[in-house]
Amino acid sequence: MYFWQLLPRCKKAGYAPESFVLHLPSQVSQVFAIGMALLSWLRNCLTSTDSATPPAKIDHSLRPIKRFITAHDTQGRSTLTSTVPENADPWQHLPKASMFLAYTTEDSPVRLEDDTDRYGNLLYNPPGLAFGSSVCRVVDISPGDVSPMHRTQTIDYGIVIEGKVELILDNCTRVMERGDICVQRATMHAWRNLSANEWARIAFVLIPCDKPVVDGKELGQNMDLVEGSLKEVFARSRS
Repeated sequence: MYFWQLLPRCKKAGYAPESFVLHLPSQVSQVFAIGMALLSWLRNCLTSTDSATPPAKIDHSLRPIKRFITAHDTQGRSTLTSTVPENADPWQHLPKASMFLAYTTEDSPVRLEDDTDRYGNLLYNPPGLAFGSSVCRVVDISPGDVSPMHRTQTIDYGIVIEGKVELILDNCTRVMERGDICVQRATMHAWRNLSANEWARIAFVLIPCDKPVVDGKELGQNMDLVEGSLKEVFARSRS
């Protein structure tokens, strides 16, 4: 008889799994503990909503994003680059949001001769919220969802493309609708989708900045309330 067949009888007799292990020989006890750990790990993998491998698509009604990146041909004429695909697929699925990387640059001023090649490589290893000299990304927020309060060491130009969102600050809020712009200057903030049934979309351009100083005290990045896969995104940001 296997241990998983014994376990129901053990429980019926009033033994907890931990107590059951204590009544087994040491080698059997070790095997049992390993087996229970593997079962627990598998259960967490199957039930987790914050998986490291996101689904291929996220179910919402917003249209797919396309990006068109210009370049020069060998004769100096303007054209579109073929290095980067036009379809901007989500690179990061969060439990209730998706992030799309539109473009990023590493230098200031930007070196254009190999910029798109370097960007193409970043599509497979996206940067954090702030990287190099600029990051342009789009964030889709699910109905009713609110992000954790956070601060990044960046100047953010946020433009609402779809929906109605609430900008949440420490001591005030503002409702932003399609076309509204927020200049977020390294302050604590959060975003809330005010719709109960419609997705919202915000485009961001992030530029690194110095740490803000208030009353002689430096205020660095603050990710204390950020958890799960979103925390991994923040962790790749440059301090």
